[in-house]
Amino acid sequence: MYVKVDRELVHTKMVNYCRVCGCHNRQDREKHLEFYRLPKIIENQGEKTLKLSEERRRLWLAQLHQNLDGKNLDNIRICSAHFVSGKKADLYKRDDPDWVPSLNMVPVKAAQKSGENSLAIRRFERCQRREEQRKATETESWDEGLSDNLEATETDSFTNNLYTQTDIDNDALTAMESELQALQAKNTQLHEQIKSNNKNLMCHLSRITMKRFYFLLEYKHGIFLSHFTVISVLI
Repeated sequence: MYVKVDRELVHTKMVNYCRVCGCHNRQDREKHLEFYRLPKIIENQGEKTLKLSEERRRLWLAQLHQNLDGKNLDNIRICSAHFVSGKKADLYKRDDPDWVPSLNMVPVKAAQKSGENSLAIRRFERCQRREEQRKATETESWDEGLSDNLEATETDSFTNNLYTQTDIDNDALTAMESELQALQAKNTQLHEQIKSNNKNLMCHLSRITMKRFYFLLEYKHGIFLSHFTVISVLI
């Protein structure tokens, strides 16, 4: 009778720990920390990047103060507790205090440790002040430029509005003059028409008056002739 036993393959995951002497931080335990590899040498992004990455890797190794001959450097980790700001700086920020780990890198006496930490903190504070001064200067320059641009824009706007208002006034005056001339011409025409109508009316009234005069004259002569005829018959 054969019994087949399945063997379970157990994969043990490597736990990263900080390589700094005297530091006992582990990635599986201090999960709020970052564990950084040694900086790699970058060879395909130009000479400047190559020199910076070589120097940075050399300084990181020097900060460990350990003999690492024959060691696999790819497995080395340094936790973020050794950086002033809690994280490493960018490769191109050479003056940043966190370009290289500096806090508690060597297990020395408390006074020496305090002096080392204070030096790193002072460097970090100086860099922070320089960065704030630079930002303040840029902001002030930007505000001045914005103010100048606003003043220039307001001046141009006022000038354009002035020219536009002048053009509108000239156009309005021209239109008013044209309208006034048209009204004057129409007034003259109406005046002449009224004079003509008055003349025609006078002529018409004169003709009516003459007709009435002749009618009355004929009427009177008719009565006179009738009386003269009766008198003649009676005689």
